[in-house]
Amino acid sequence: MQPDLLPLLQKSLSELFRSKLTAEFRRKCLTLTADLSFLWDLEWLEDGEGHVLASCIAHTCVEIRMIIDDSSVAELEKQEKLLFSCFVILEKALQFFSEGSSASVCSSFAPFVICRTNTSITDAIKSILRMFRDVRILSCVEHAQEDEGLPTVLHACIRMVSVWLVCDPEDLDGDVLETLPSLITLCSSRQSFAKLLLPALCQLTREANYAACFTAHGGHSVIDHYLADHMGDCRETLSVCSGLNVFLNILTAQETAVSTKPEVFTSLVNTLCNARPPADDTCKATAAVVGLLIVRQTSEVDLCSTETNCYADFLRVYASFLASLLLCKSRTDGQEDGEELLCLARLAVQGLRECMEKGEAHRHVLIESKLVHELLRALPPRLDDLQLDSNLHREIVKLLASLRQWPEGNTVLQGYNL
Repeated sequence: MQPDLLPLLQKSLSELFRSKLTAEFRRKCLTLTADLSFLWDLEWLEDGEGHVLASCIAHTCVEIRMIIDDSSVAELEKQEKLLFSCFVILEKALQFFSEGSSASVCSSFAPFVICRTNTSITDAIKSILRMFRDVRILSCVEHAQEDEGLPTVLHACIRMVSVWLVCDPEDLDGDVLETLPSLITLCSSRQSFAKLLLPALCQLTREANYAACFTAHGGHSVIDHYLADHMGDCRETLSVCSGLNVFLNILTAQETAVSTKPEVFTSLVNTLCNARPPADDTCKATAAVVGLLIVRQTSEVDLCSTETNCYADFLRVYASFLASLLLCKSRTDGQEDGEELLCLARLAVQGLRECMEKGEAHRHVLIESKLVHELLRALPPRLDDLQLDSNLHREIVKLLASLRQWPEGNTVLQGYNL
Protein backbone atom coordinates (compact mmCIF):
# COMPACT_ATOMS: atom_id res chain seq x y z
CA MET A 1 0.00 0.00 0.00
CA GLN A 2 1.30 3.47 -0.86
CA PRO A 3 1.92 5.51 2.33
CA ASP A 4 -0.27 8.40 1.17
CA LEU A 5 -3.28 6.08 0.72
CA LEU A 6 -3.26 4.80 4.31
CA PRO A 7 -4.46 8.01 6.02
CA LEU A 8 -7.10 8.44 3.32
CA LEU A 9 -8.46 4.92 3.84
CA GLN A 10 -8.47 5.37 7.61
CA LYS A 11 -10.22 8.73 7.42
CA SER A 12 -12.80 7.54 4.88
CA LEU A 13 -13.74 4.37 6.73
CA SER A 14 -13.75 6.14 10.09
CA GLU A 15 -16.23 8.70 8.79
CA LEU A 16 -18.34 6.01 7.14
CA PHE A 17 -18.53 3.79 10.23
CA ARG A 18 -19.51 6.78 12.39
CA SER A 19 -22.22 7.87 9.97
CA LYS A 20 -25.80 6.68 9.78
CA LEU A 21 -25.29 4.22 6.96
CA THR A 22 -27.92 2.20 5.23
CA ALA A 23 -27.63 -1.53 5.87
CA GLU A 24 -26.53 -2.15 2.29
CA PHE A 25 -23.78 0.47 2.37
CA ARG A 26 -22.53 -0.64 5.79
CA ARG A 27 -22.22 -4.19 4.51
CA LYS A 28 -20.23 -3.03 1.51
CA CYS A 29 -17.84 -1.23 3.88
CA LEU A 30 -17.38 -4.41 5.92
CA THR A 31 -16.75 -6.49 2.79
CA LEU A 32 -14.13 -3.96 1.62
CA THR A 33 -12.46 -3.97 5.05
CA ALA A 34 -12.33 -7.79 5.06
CA ASP A 35 -10.75 -7.85 1.59
CA LEU A 36 -8.11 -5.33 2.64
CA SER A 37 -7.48 -7.25 5.87
CA PHE A 38 -6.45 -10.28 3.85
CA LEU A 39 -3.54 -8.19 2.60
CA TRP A 40 -2.58 -6.10 5.64
CA ASP A 41 -4.37 -7.66 8.65
CA LEU A 42 -5.93 -4.83 10.70
CA GLU A 43 -2.82 -2.79 11.36
CA TRP A 44 -3.71 -0.42 8.55
CA LEU A 45 -6.80 0.63 10.57
CA GLU A 46 -4.72 1.55 13.63
CA ASP A 47 -4.75 5.34 14.11
CA GLY A 48 -2.81 5.57 17.37
CA GLU A 49 -5.91 5.80 19.58
CA GLY A 50 -7.82 2.75 18.38
CA HIS A 51 -11.02 4.60 17.46
CA VAL A 52 -11.16 3.48 13.82
CA LEU A 53 -10.30 -0.10 14.69
CA ALA A 54 -12.82 -0.21 17.55
CA SER A 55 -15.54 1.28 15.36
CA CYS A 56 -14.88 -1.29 12.62
CA ILE A 57 -14.95 -4.20 15.08
CA ALA A 58 -18.13 -2.90 16.73
CA HIS A 59 -19.96 -2.73 13.36
CA THR A 60 -18.64 -6.17 12.46
CA CYS A 61 -19.87 -7.73 15.69
CA VAL A 62 -23.28 -6.08 15.47
CA GLU A 63 -23.64 -7.41 11.92
CA ILE A 64 -22.73 -10.93 13.06
CA ARG A 65 -25.39 -10.81 15.77
CA MET A 66 -28.01 -9.46 13.37
CA ILE A 67 -27.31 -12.30 10.91
CA ILE A 68 -27.06 -15.14 13.43
CA ASP A 69 -29.60 -14.40 16.17
CA ASP A 70 -32.69 -16.58 15.77
CA SER A 71 -31.76 -17.53 12.19
CA SER A 72 -32.34 -20.92 10.60
CA VAL A 73 -29.66 -22.62 8.51
CA ALA A 74 -31.44 -21.54 5.32
CA GLU A 75 -31.46 -17.92 6.50
CA LEU A 76 -27.76 -18.12 7.35
CA GLU A 77 -26.95 -19.46 3.90
CA LYS A 78 -28.58 -16.43 2.28
CA GLN A 79 -26.10 -14.11 3.98
CA GLU A 80 -23.08 -16.39 4.13
CA LYS A 81 -20.87 -14.16 1.97
CA LEU A 82 -21.32 -11.20 4.33
CA LEU A 83 -20.91 -13.46 7.37
CA PHE A 84 -17.62 -14.79 5.95
CA SER A 85 -16.37 -11.20 5.58
CA CYS A 86 -17.35 -10.42 9.17
CA PHE A 87 -15.56 -13.55 10.40
CA VAL A 88 -12.39 -12.48 8.57
CA ILE A 89 -12.42 -9.14 10.41
CA LEU A 90 -13.25 -10.78 13.76
CA GLU A 91 -10.48 -13.36 13.40
CA LYS A 92 -7.97 -10.67 12.46
CA ALA A 93 -9.11 -8.66 15.50
CA LEU A 94 -8.57 -11.63 17.82
CA GLN A 95 -5.11 -12.17 16.38
CA PHE A 96 -4.31 -8.46 16.69
CA PHE A 97 -5.23 -8.24 20.38
CA SER A 98 -3.68 -11.59 21.35
CA GLU A 99 -0.28 -11.14 19.71
CA GLY A 100 2.52 -9.79 21.87
CA SER A 101 3.69 -7.51 19.05
CA SER A 102 0.43 -5.56 19.36
CA ALA A 103 0.86 -4.88 23.09
CA SER A 104 2.78 -1.64 22.57
CA VAL A 105 0.17 -0.43 20.08
CA CYS A 106 -2.76 -1.30 22.35
CA SER A 107 -1.12 0.44 25.31
CA SER A 108 -1.82 3.76 23.60
CA PHE A 109 -5.55 2.98 23.29
CA ALA A 110 -7.93 4.63 25.71
CA PRO A 111 -9.25 2.14 28.32
CA PHE A 112 -12.86 2.62 27.22
CA VAL A 113 -11.86 1.71 23.64
CA ILE A 114 -10.38 -1.62 24.78
CA CYS A 115 -13.40 -2.29 27.01
CA ARG A 116 -15.91 -1.50 24.25
CA THR A 117 -14.04 -3.68 21.78
CA ASN A 118 -13.91 -6.65 24.17
CA THR A 119 -17.62 -6.28 24.88
CA SER A 120 -18.44 -6.24 21.16
CA ILE A 121 -16.39 -9.39 20.49
CA THR A 122 -17.84 -11.20 23.53
CA ASP A 123 -21.42 -10.43 22.46
CA ALA A 124 -20.74 -11.71 18.93
CA ILE A 125 -19.23 -14.95 20.22
CA LYS A 126 -22.20 -15.40 22.57
CA SER A 127 -24.50 -15.26 19.55
CA ILE A 128 -22.52 -17.98 17.76
CA LEU A 129 -22.49 -20.18 20.88
CA ARG A 130 -26.26 -19.73 21.28
CA MET A 131 -26.69 -20.73 17.66
CA PHE A 132 -25.00 -24.09 18.29
CA ARG A 133 -27.44 -24.73 21.15
CA ASP A 134 -30.38 -24.10 18.80
CA VAL A 135 -32.28 -27.34 18.19
CA ARG A 136 -32.90 -26.31 14.58
CA ILE A 137 -29.19 -26.22 13.86
CA LEU A 138 -28.56 -29.54 15.62
CA SER A 139 -31.51 -31.14 13.84
CA CYS A 140 -30.25 -29.96 10.44
CA VAL A 141 -26.90 -31.64 11.03
CA GLU A 142 -28.27 -34.82 12.61
CA HIS A 143 -30.78 -35.45 9.81
CA ALA A 144 -28.36 -34.77 6.96
CA GLN A 145 -27.18 -37.88 5.12
CA GLU A 146 -23.55 -38.93 5.60
CA ASP A 147 -22.68 -38.18 1.98
CA GLU A 148 -24.67 -34.95 1.94
CA GLY A 149 -22.67 -31.77 2.07
CA LEU A 150 -23.49 -29.50 5.00
CA PRO A 151 -23.74 -25.74 4.52
CA THR A 152 -20.33 -24.07 4.42
CA VAL A 153 -21.62 -21.43 6.81
CA LEU A 154 -21.79 -23.99 9.64
CA HIS A 155 -18.14 -24.93 9.11
CA ALA A 156 -17.26 -21.23 9.15
CA CYS A 157 -19.09 -20.74 12.47
CA ILE A 158 -17.37 -23.78 14.00
CA ARG A 159 -13.99 -22.46 12.85
CA MET A 160 -14.73 -19.01 14.30
CA VAL A 161 -15.60 -20.50 17.68
CA SER A 162 -12.43 -22.62 17.59
CA VAL A 163 -10.22 -19.60 16.83
CA TRP A 164 -11.80 -17.63 19.66
CA LEU A 165 -11.50 -20.53 22.15
CA VAL A 166 -7.79 -20.84 21.39
CA CYS A 167 -7.29 -17.09 21.91
CA ASP A 168 -9.42 -16.20 24.94
CA PRO A 169 -12.22 -18.41 26.35
CA GLU A 170 -12.06 -17.14 29.95
CA ASP A 171 -14.74 -14.44 29.70
CA LEU A 172 -17.43 -16.94 28.71
CA ASP A 173 -16.68 -20.05 30.76
CA GLY A 174 -20.35 -20.65 31.56
CA ASP A 175 -21.48 -20.24 27.95
CA VAL A 176 -18.72 -22.54 26.66
CA LEU A 177 -19.53 -25.28 29.19
CA GLU A 178 -23.21 -25.02 28.28
CA THR A 179 -22.42 -25.26 24.56
CA LEU A 180 -19.77 -28.00 24.74
CA PRO A 181 -22.28 -30.91 24.66
CA SER A 182 -23.82 -29.48 21.47
CA LEU A 183 -20.38 -29.09 19.88
CA ILE A 184 -19.59 -32.72 20.74
CA THR A 185 -22.86 -33.79 19.11
CA LEU A 186 -21.92 -31.89 15.95
CA CYS A 187 -18.42 -33.40 15.92
CA SER A 188 -19.83 -36.91 16.30
CA SER A 189 -21.87 -36.39 13.13
CA ARG A 190 -19.07 -34.96 10.98
CA GLN A 191 -15.31 -35.46 11.29
CA SER A 192 -14.81 -32.17 9.46
CA PHE A 193 -16.29 -30.40 12.51
CA ALA A 194 -14.05 -32.40 14.84
CA LYS A 195 -10.95 -31.41 12.86
CA LEU A 196 -11.85 -27.71 13.05
CA LEU A 197 -12.41 -27.89 16.81
CA LEU A 198 -9.37 -30.00 17.75
CA PRO A 199 -7.02 -27.04 18.51
CA ALA A 200 -9.67 -25.52 20.78
CA LEU A 201 -10.44 -28.84 22.49
CA CYS A 202 -6.73 -29.32 23.08
CA GLN A 203 -6.72 -25.96 24.88
CA LEU A 204 -10.00 -26.43 26.77
CA THR A 205 -9.33 -29.89 28.19
CA ARG A 206 -6.30 -28.59 30.07
CA GLU A 207 -8.86 -27.34 32.60
CA ALA A 208 -10.35 -30.03 34.83
CA ASN A 209 -13.94 -28.78 34.52
CA TYR A 210 -13.82 -28.83 30.72
CA ALA A 211 -12.11 -32.24 30.68
CA ALA A 212 -14.84 -33.64 32.96
CA CYS A 213 -17.64 -32.17 30.81
CA PHE A 214 -15.96 -33.40 27.64
CA THR A 215 -15.68 -37.02 28.79
CA ALA A 216 -19.13 -37.00 30.44
CA HIS A 217 -20.69 -36.30 27.02
CA GLY A 218 -18.56 -38.80 25.11
CA GLY A 219 -16.17 -36.34 23.51
CA HIS A 220 -13.19 -38.66 23.95
CA SER A 221 -15.04 -41.32 21.93
CA VAL A 222 -15.42 -38.81 19.06
CA ILE A 223 -11.67 -38.06 19.11
CA ASP A 224 -10.88 -41.78 19.24
CA HIS A 225 -12.88 -42.33 16.03
CA TYR A 226 -11.07 -39.42 14.38
CA LEU A 227 -7.65 -40.80 15.35
CA ALA A 228 -8.61 -44.29 14.18
CA ASP A 229 -9.28 -42.88 10.69
CA HIS A 230 -6.33 -40.49 10.45
CA MET A 231 -3.52 -41.80 12.67
CA GLY A 232 -1.31 -42.99 9.81
CA ASP A 233 -1.95 -40.02 7.51
CA CYS A 234 1.13 -37.77 7.37
CA ARG A 235 -1.06 -34.94 6.04
CA GLU A 236 -3.01 -34.94 9.31
CA THR A 237 -0.04 -34.76 11.70
CA LEU A 238 -1.11 -31.51 13.38
CA SER A 239 -4.69 -32.68 13.89
CA VAL A 240 -3.55 -36.09 15.13
CA CYS A 241 -1.17 -34.42 17.59
CA SER A 242 -4.00 -32.18 18.85
CA GLY A 243 -6.24 -35.23 19.29
CA LEU A 244 -3.54 -37.06 21.24
CA ASN A 245 -3.04 -34.00 23.42
CA VAL A 246 -6.76 -34.00 24.24
CA PHE A 247 -6.35 -37.55 25.58
CA LEU A 248 -3.16 -36.55 27.40
CA ASN A 249 -5.04 -33.70 29.11
CA ILE A 250 -7.88 -36.04 30.11
CA LEU A 251 -5.53 -38.68 31.52
CA THR A 252 -3.54 -36.17 33.57
CA ALA A 253 -6.66 -34.33 34.82
CA GLN A 254 -8.70 -37.43 35.72
CA GLU A 255 -7.01 -40.28 37.57
CA THR A 256 -10.01 -42.55 36.91
CA ALA A 257 -10.61 -41.59 33.27
CA VAL A 258 -9.96 -45.10 31.91
CA SER A 259 -12.31 -46.83 34.37
CA THR A 260 -15.27 -44.62 33.35
CA LYS A 261 -15.26 -45.88 29.77
CA PRO A 262 -12.47 -48.46 29.28
CA GLU A 263 -13.61 -49.50 25.78
CA VAL A 264 -12.72 -46.04 24.40
CA PHE A 265 -9.18 -46.22 25.76
CA THR A 266 -8.74 -49.84 24.67
CA SER A 267 -9.79 -48.77 21.18
CA LEU A 268 -7.24 -45.94 21.24
CA VAL A 269 -4.44 -48.31 22.34
CA ASN A 270 -5.37 -50.64 19.46
CA THR A 271 -5.20 -47.67 17.08
CA LEU A 272 -1.78 -46.62 18.39
CA CYS A 273 -0.55 -50.20 18.22
CA ASN A 274 -1.72 -50.91 14.67
CA ALA A 275 -1.05 -47.57 12.99
CA ARG A 276 2.34 -46.43 11.84
CA PRO A 277 3.93 -44.29 14.62
CA PRO A 278 3.98 -40.57 13.79
CA ALA A 279 7.14 -39.29 12.11
CA ASP A 280 7.16 -36.10 14.18
CA ASP A 281 9.12 -36.65 17.44
CA THR A 282 6.77 -34.61 19.63
CA CYS A 283 3.67 -36.29 18.20
CA LYS A 284 5.28 -39.72 18.58
CA ALA A 285 6.28 -38.92 22.18
CA THR A 286 2.72 -37.80 22.95
CA ALA A 287 1.34 -41.06 21.52
CA ALA A 288 3.82 -43.08 23.60
CA VAL A 289 3.02 -41.25 26.83
CA VAL A 290 -0.74 -41.43 26.25
CA GLY A 291 -0.51 -45.20 25.78
CA LEU A 292 1.69 -45.59 28.87
CA LEU A 293 -0.72 -43.54 31.02
CA ILE A 294 -3.63 -45.66 29.78
CA VAL A 295 -1.77 -48.80 30.90
CA ARG A 296 -1.11 -47.16 34.28
CA GLN A 297 -4.82 -46.40 34.80
CA THR A 298 -6.12 -49.73 33.49
CA SER A 299 -7.37 -52.15 36.15
CA GLU A 300 -5.63 -55.45 36.92
CA VAL A 301 -8.70 -57.34 35.66
CA ASP A 302 -8.67 -55.60 32.28
CA LEU A 303 -4.94 -56.08 31.86
CA CYS A 304 -5.36 -59.84 32.39
CA SER A 305 -8.26 -60.04 29.93
CA THR A 306 -7.53 -61.84 26.67
CA GLU A 307 -9.52 -59.16 24.87
CA THR A 308 -7.22 -56.37 26.00
CA ASN A 309 -3.74 -57.86 25.45
CA CYS A 310 -3.11 -54.97 23.07
CA TYR A 311 -1.40 -53.14 25.97
CA ALA A 312 1.75 -55.27 25.85
CA ASP A 313 1.69 -55.10 22.04
CA PHE A 314 1.52 -51.30 22.17
CA LEU A 315 4.41 -51.00 24.63
CA ARG A 316 6.44 -53.41 22.52
CA VAL A 317 5.98 -51.18 19.44
CA TYR A 318 7.04 -48.08 21.39
CA ALA A 319 9.55 -49.73 23.78
CA SER A 320 12.75 -48.48 22.14
CA PHE A 321 11.38 -44.98 21.61
CA LEU A 322 10.02 -44.79 25.17
CA ALA A 323 13.39 -45.86 26.57
CA SER A 324 15.11 -43.01 24.72
CA LEU A 325 12.38 -40.59 25.82
CA LEU A 326 12.64 -41.68 29.45
CA LEU A 327 16.36 -40.88 29.35
CA CYS A 328 15.75 -37.62 27.48
CA LYS A 329 19.19 -35.96 27.44
CA SER A 330 20.46 -32.49 26.61
CA ARG A 331 19.85 -33.24 22.92
CA THR A 332 16.54 -31.37 23.43
CA ASP A 333 18.38 -28.17 24.35
CA GLY A 334 17.97 -25.50 21.73
CA GLN A 335 15.27 -27.39 19.88
CA GLU A 336 11.98 -25.60 19.32
CA ASP A 337 10.05 -28.45 20.95
CA GLY A 338 12.72 -29.27 23.54
CA GLU A 339 10.73 -28.12 26.58
CA GLU A 340 7.66 -30.01 25.44
CA LEU A 341 9.70 -33.21 25.03
CA LEU A 342 11.11 -32.75 28.54
CA CYS A 343 7.59 -32.43 29.97
CA LEU A 344 6.56 -35.60 28.13
CA ALA A 345 9.69 -37.37 29.42
CA ARG A 346 8.75 -36.49 33.02
CA LEU A 347 5.22 -37.81 32.50
CA ALA A 348 6.62 -41.00 30.96
CA VAL A 349 9.01 -41.60 33.89
CA GLN A 350 6.24 -41.05 36.46
CA GLY A 351 3.83 -43.23 34.50
CA LEU A 352 6.29 -46.11 34.19
CA ARG A 353 7.28 -45.96 37.87
CA GLU A 354 3.62 -46.04 38.96
CA CYS A 355 2.97 -48.93 36.55
CA MET A 356 5.81 -50.92 38.12
CA GLU A 357 4.44 -50.32 41.61
CA LYS A 358 0.77 -51.11 40.88
CA GLY A 359 0.61 -54.90 40.81
CA GLU A 360 1.57 -58.19 39.24
CA ALA A 361 -0.55 -57.73 36.10
CA HIS A 362 1.13 -54.41 35.31
CA ARG A 363 4.58 -55.89 35.95
CA HIS A 364 3.73 -58.79 33.62
CA VAL A 365 2.74 -56.39 30.81
CA LEU A 366 5.99 -54.44 31.25
CA ILE A 367 8.07 -57.63 31.16
CA GLU A 368 6.22 -59.00 28.13
CA SER A 369 6.62 -55.73 26.23
CA LYS A 370 10.42 -55.66 26.80
CA LEU A 371 10.12 -51.99 27.84
CA VAL A 372 12.09 -52.47 31.05
CA HIS A 373 14.71 -54.45 29.13
CA GLU A 374 15.05 -51.62 26.58
CA LEU A 375 15.35 -49.05 29.35
CA LEU A 376 18.07 -50.97 31.20
CA ARG A 377 19.91 -51.55 27.93
CA ALA A 378 19.89 -47.79 27.23
CA LEU A 379 21.35 -46.83 30.60
CA PRO A 380 24.96 -45.56 30.61
CA PRO A 381 27.55 -47.10 33.01
CA ARG A 382 27.03 -44.32 35.57
CA LEU A 383 24.01 -42.20 36.51
CA ASP A 384 26.03 -38.98 36.26
CA ASP A 385 26.63 -39.70 32.58
CA LEU A 386 22.95 -39.03 31.82
CA GLN A 387 23.27 -35.21 32.12
CA LEU A 388 19.54 -34.84 32.65
CA ASP A 389 17.33 -31.89 33.41
CA SER A 390 17.29 -31.57 37.25
CA ASN A 391 13.56 -32.33 37.66
CA LEU A 392 13.79 -35.29 35.30
CA HIS A 393 16.93 -36.50 37.10
CA ARG A 394 15.01 -36.78 40.39
CA GLU A 395 12.22 -38.75 38.71
CA ILE A 396 14.74 -41.08 37.04
CA VAL A 397 16.38 -41.79 40.41
CA LYS A 398 12.98 -42.81 41.83
CA LEU A 399 12.34 -45.00 38.78
CA LEU A 400 15.73 -46.74 39.04
CA ALA A 401 15.14 -47.36 42.75
CA SER A 402 11.94 -49.20 41.79
CA LEU A 403 13.81 -51.10 39.07
CA ARG A 404 16.21 -52.48 41.66
CA GLN A 405 13.35 -54.64 42.92
CA TRP A 406 13.46 -56.54 39.63
CA PRO A 407 16.11 -59.28 39.34
CA GLU A 408 17.18 -58.01 35.93
CA GLY A 409 17.27 -54.43 37.17
CA ASN A 410 19.20 -55.22 40.32
CA THR A 411 21.98 -56.83 38.28
CA VAL A 412 22.32 -53.87 35.90
CA LEU A 413 22.09 -51.23 38.63
CA GLN A 414 24.67 -52.62 41.04
CA GLY A 415 27.15 -49.90 40.16
CA TYR A 416 24.61 -47.07 40.55
CA ASN A 417 24.68 -44.92 43.67
CA LEU A 418 20.99 -44.12 44.22
